[in-house]
Amino acid sequence: MITSVGRLLIPAVRYQNGYVRHYDERCSGTVVTEPGGSHSTVVISAWHCLEDYRDLSRPLIFETIDGRRSEVRLLASGGSMEQDWALLRLAEAQAALPIDDAGIPSTVTMVGFPRASASSAQTQVRCSLMGLDGADYRGGCALKPGASGGGVISTDGQQYLGVVSRGDGVTQSIFVPVERFRQALRAHF
Repeated sequence: MITSVGRLLIPAVRYQNGYVRHYDERCSGTVVTEPGGSHSTVVISAWHCLEDYRDLSRPLIFETIDGRRSEVRLLASGGSMEQDWALLRLAEAQAALPIDDAGIPSTVTMVGFPRASASSAQTQVRCSLMGLDGADYRGGCALKPGASGGGVISTDGQQYLGVVSRGDGVTQSIFVPVERFRQALRAHF
């Protein structure tokens, strides 16, 4: 169990057939810190999880594995699926994974909270890298919807490597490596 990976609850609004539809999006997020750190207020998730966040009267919520809930606010994002990352800020520091400074290994662990699971049902999948998908990495493992925004971490659970972006839910998951948004991330530590 990786305690710095939690569930992100997003009040969303989508327009369909001329009507406004309100719904609660569920994704994942990871509290991260600089190399050598242990606690932080910075959470990384996927941009597409926040794409329909328009109801600013309702807060974004980060829920830890033990059920504690904290409000978060959006700091920055990549703004598209081609840059599928988002940075958020917690009100108080929590235990965090340090970001990687050594590169991507051939095997990683992807961690998230699939929508169909109870809030305490964190999914961890060991994943061998299969190559690149544009500037992102493709892993030969599958995570279910809701795990988007989750953490890609070293197999020893000690380093944050990137953010789960997309996949087919059957044979592959694609993630954005932290290197692609490291400069934006450093500005918020």
